[in-house]
Order: sequence, then structure tokens, then C-alpha cells
Amino acid sequence: MRAIHSLICYKANGVCEIAGTEQKCFGGQTQEYYVLKPLHSPASTVFVPIGNEALESAMRPLLTREEIFKLIENIVPSQAVEEENPRARKELFNSIINSGDHHEILGLVLSIRQQRDRLLQEGKKLRVADDAAMKRAETLLNDEFSAVLGVPPTEVEAYIRTEITA
Repeated sequence: MRAIHSLICYKANGVCEIAGTEQKCFGGQTQEYYVLKPLHSPASTVFVPIGNEALESAMRPLLTREEIFKLIENIVPSQAVEEENPRARKELFNSIINSGDHHEILGLVLSIRQQRDRLLQEGKKLRVADDAAMKRAETLLNDEFSAVLGVPPTEVEAYIRTEITA
């Protein structure tokens, strides 16, 4: 059983507080559920069935400060930005973001940012779908990094830069 009021990451919902447990009836079947409250969307509620190993395994502890900095030191650009088909590209980006794999998500953000910078130098703009994927991925990362590092999500990047150069 997970500790009530602890913070975890849950799939693409990001950082959530385990607010408690509840008996719920979904699909005509009553079952006990974890009640998760996403920090970035407090009006939302996510129910995770207790005993469903696949869904419970998606509830993972937050990274530690050391893990965050090690992750950043070992960042590898994603090859996903090389996909030319817009539909396949969007699906690939969504798959990476929904995977919860920090290495993949951080690599995706780095690659899209590099592509955005190249396009800006050519006087062009980033695709709307690419920009949306980058923002969604940044939000997931910044929410978790913020909770761990104790800084507002909008200040995570500056804080990390300061810490790395210190």
C-alpha cells in the first residue's frame, strides 16, 4: 500500500499526491482505488485500481536531486525529430511523452529545441505540433524537478544552470 499524501509520478499526469483511497464502481464493478491529485491540475482526479499491477507500476517515486543532475549530464538527443511524416511524428512524440522515460523525454525536449533554433536562424518557425509536444514534455519534467528541487516550475531551468556551473 502506498503512503497517503506522498508524491509520486504517474504516467503523463506528472507529479501527483496520493490523496487517499476510495471504493468506486466503474463498469458495474466495485473496487478500491488510489485517488491521485495531479499537482499541475488540482481540479483533476485520477483513479488507479489497487491491485492492478500494470497501472500501479506506473506510479513511481519522484527522482532524487542526484538522479536529476545525472540525467541532465547524460542527455542524448532524440532521433524522433527526424520523422518526416507529421502524423507518425506526432504519434512518436506522444509515445515518448506517455512512456514516462525521463531520458527519452529530456532527449526529445533537447532535440526539438535544437530544431527550433535551427529554424529560427533560417527565418522559419517550428511546427505547431512540435511546439505543443515540447511544451507538454517540459511541463512534465519541470513539475517533477520543481517538486524535488524546491523551486517553482518556471525557475527550474535557471536553477539547474546555476547549479551545474557552480
